[in-house]
Amino acid sequence: MFDVQIAQVDGFRAYFSEIEDNYSVDANSILAWLDSNGLDITFENLQSYLADIKGCSPATYNKRVAAIRNRLKKALEDQNLTVNQTVAILNYINRIKPVKIQYRPAKYLSEAEVQKLISNTKPRTSLIIEFLWITGCRISEAVNIEQQHIKDESGAYSITVIGKGSKARIVRAPHDLIARIKSEFADTENKKLFSGLRKEAASMQIKRSARRILKKEISAHTLRHSFATDKIAKTKNLSAVSKYLGHASIGTTSLLYDHNILSDADLFQ
Repeated sequence: MFDVQIAQVDGFRAYFSEIEDNYSVDANSILAWLDSNGLDITFENLQSYLADIKGCSPATYNKRVAAIRNRLKKALEDQNLTVNQTVAILNYINRIKPVKIQYRPAKYLSEAEVQKLISNTKPRTSLIIEFLWITGCRISEAVNIEQQHIKDESGAYSITVIGKGSKARIVRAPHDLIARIKSEFADTENKKLFSGLRKEAASMQIKRSARRILKKEISAHTLRHSFATDKIAKTKNLSAVSKYLGHASIGTTSLLYDHNILSDADLFQ
């Protein structure tokens, strides 16, 4: 049976342990669980892992499912597998499904709160906050931006970022902001825009700064929520904002970020 042989597919373990991308943290968590239980990477053991984390948040569960599917798809792309092996992997990919998430309106900061945060924290933390606010990037996208993906176009920089599902999209940032980031994070040996900055460290810096300055509990992702909410309110263009954020569905954007409600004046005039 191919299931018990999957761990022996040439280099398969490396797909979980050595690839650096948006799925790395989740892939390593899966591998750590398997290793701690003395288990190889098999379909049966992956199912045991998913059963074990059923109690976690739907978002976390879905990220782990996405990581497994991504790694199996990469194996299909790279490996010279037999027909039976290919069919077995495809069947398993189709078998594991994400759980449905009950969307709630996202927490966000006002423009004044973001500016207060930017003005009252350390330079490096301030720059990453400003970048996330200006571009709407996820923190994982921001820390992985490479210098070669920043192009000067039409009075601002166009930046290629790799989002969920390894999908590329373009975000825009002003010259002045990128110049200040390059000056602060300058490193000729590193190709990244935010040289030496790790996702976990940046997230913690933002969280601590918000507690100290705003007396609020936020995450780095709150800045993406804040960007989206601000742009929808200012432009009224839900479709364009959804596309810019890289959402697969405009419905997701509406559920999370459209905070408009009808006032009595709207209803009774």
